[in-house]
Amino acid sequence: MYNSGILNEAFSLQRFHFLLCGLCGKIVFMSKRIIIAGGSGFVGQVLSNSLSAVGYDVEILTRGPDAPGRIHWDGKPDSPWVQAISGTQAVINLVGENVAEGAWTLEKKRRIRDSRVGSVKAIVEAIDAAVEPPAVLMQASATGIYGDTADVEIDEACPYGSGFLADVCKEWEMQAHYVTEYGVRLCLLRLGLVLGPDGGVLQKVLPPFKMGVGGHLGNGKQWMSWIHLADIVGAIRHLLENDKLDGAFNLTAPQPLQGKEFFTTLAKILKRPCFMHVPEFALKTAFGQMAREMLLSSQRVLPQRLLKSGYVFQYNELERALSDLVG
Repeated sequence: MYNSGILNEAFSLQRFHFLLCGLCGKIVFMSKRIIIAGGSGFVGQVLSNSLSAVGYDVEILTRGPDAPGRIHWDGKPDSPWVQAISGTQAVINLVGENVAEGAWTLEKKRRIRDSRVGSVKAIVEAIDAAVEPPAVLMQASATGIYGDTADVEIDEACPYGSGFLADVCKEWEMQAHYVTEYGVRLCLLRLGLVLGPDGGVLQKVLPPFKMGVGGHLGNGKQWMSWIHLADIVGAIRHLLENDKLDGAFNLTAPQPLQGKEFFTTLAKILKRPCFMHVPEFALKTAFGQMAREMLLSSQRVLPQRLLKSGYVFQYNELERALSDLVG
């Protein structure tokens, strides 16, 4: 057992967030402060509430004014928010322009790139300047980094793909890698299609199904790598609490499905028909490059490193996930 006197002394030193234990050679983190950039978004809100519920002291970087639990964030490395980075256990960066909103005009693509690359660059610079850098940076990325992979099964060891999204993800992750030079553990969260209430994929596809005009996109053969929001939260907590884990992790359920099966399963849960078919040419005409790289792109992504690390998915089958969310 650890010496209780030493622990009490360590807890009394607010500025120190870890204690080196000579008996076992492990690092025991004293601080449970977590900074979440993008914590007011679809994923961030649920993650923040979940971590707070299990005892973490969560602070959100937000565009709004300072408030209890919220720190004003402007993405600039010379602003007051930078001071909040020091002494934290983790920084989780989920900042990013929504890639599924409308066609990718030149201005939209600029915002997509700048919101991602700019935010992680500012956070890395803040970590570099911190008196006490965080133990870990968890940086959002996306399975878009693999590009369109057709029917090939993809894991974290697979090479990067090509295209706008793949290029943005590569630059995103490259900027985050600089923290490893400062001794900070880095986990890259390659998110798939997120299923959750009040946002994500379901917010887009539920309305036509509820009106009885649902169906699949394109030929329906493209692979869809999805994940329940509860498993995003579970996986992040798993990575947070296992300090030997680092590098890239695919945050996708173990059983991806082709588009036609995905939407047929949704129709079954909703007890609605699934007869519509939106042809490729219509999607490409309406959304251009966004349709090619997102709506029609095929990605059969597997979470090999998460599974190998011992993470157990709460929702590994689509029907069960959808039943929980909309059944």
